[in-house]
Amino acid sequence: MGQKIVKDLDLEESCDTLGKWMAHYLAEKIVACNCEQNEDTKNKIHEECKKISSDLADHLKPPEIKSYHNELPKISVKFIVAD
Repeated sequence: MGQKIVKDLDLEESCDTLGKWMAHYLAEKIVACNCEQNEDTKNKIHEECKKISSDLADHLKPPEIKSYHNELPKISVKFIVAD
């Protein structure tokens, strides 16, 4: 299942080791949740799956690129021509 998640996230050829690890860890927790008989434990694992999924999505989100163009002071340059 981990390999399927990695493939679905287009991480197969990626160097993103953490992203791949998180995908496999999520798969491991999903399998554990599906196999668990105790409802309390199952609910706990389900909450862990939601957290891991959210963390993985945050990890894969591209960084915000901020433009500082409007925040820079205007610089005026005067050229002095020597005679």
